[in-house]
Amino acid sequence: MKEIADLESTQILLFGVGQVPYKYAQTRDGTAQIKEHFKFKLAGNMPLTSELVFEGGVAEGTGERATITRLQIGDRRMILTVAADSATTEKVLEDLRKILAGFDPASRFEKATPITHRHETTCSATLDFDWRTLFNPVLAEFFESRVAKATSDSEAGVSISHATCRVTFSYSIKSELITQSGITFSPKDFVVEPLASTPLAARRYFTASPTDSKMHLKLLEDLETALTRAPTKAKTK
Repeated sequence: MKEIADLESTQILLFGVGQVPYKYAQTRDGTAQIKEHFKFKLAGNMPLTSELVFEGGVAEGTGERATITRLQIGDRRMILTVAADSATTEKVLEDLRKILAGFDPASRFEKATPITHRHETTCSATLDFDWRTLFNPVLAEFFESRVAKATSDSEAGVSISHATCRVTFSYSIKSELITQSGITFSPKDFVVEPLASTPLAARRYFTASPTDSKMHLKLLEDLETALTRAPTKAKTK
């Protein structure tokens, strides 16, 4: 694995009812403080949920400059996406929590522990295997020969330009606290697919997983090792 780019890590925190100082954050002063502190380009509300949404910000108080892609704040949850690894995103989150704590004179949020804290990561990377390796060799050959031939005609020839390996994982909650708090986990995808607008031969892939960035990169290394050591490989061209 090499040439890791466009790394983004997301952290999702859900709190108990009444712990997030959401009402003050929704005021003109509260929204302005968050927008000014992180230099967000855009600030608004989600149409259906009325959650606060900020986009295009910068975090500079974390020891290093980091681009904040998106911040979403609701009455019980915060979703923060930063163009950096999970450790940096955690620092931005700590900075955000200090601001929100200032909105709560009773100091409930300052002492609050999230009921659940989840991670997601995306990035592009060069991986040492051909896209066909993600599929059964017979299936890859079927796409390249039978399907390509069937969909070609006198007006246009057909060749494969993209393929996706996407596995969806559903969650069975073990924590009674999470269940009793009325929280559910949505299914999440592990994705490995050739990077859009990039030649398949370049072996550049877009990847996503419901893990922190350290585990995400480790999973990609493990996948690369497993596929390059596999005894049966798809035909390459």
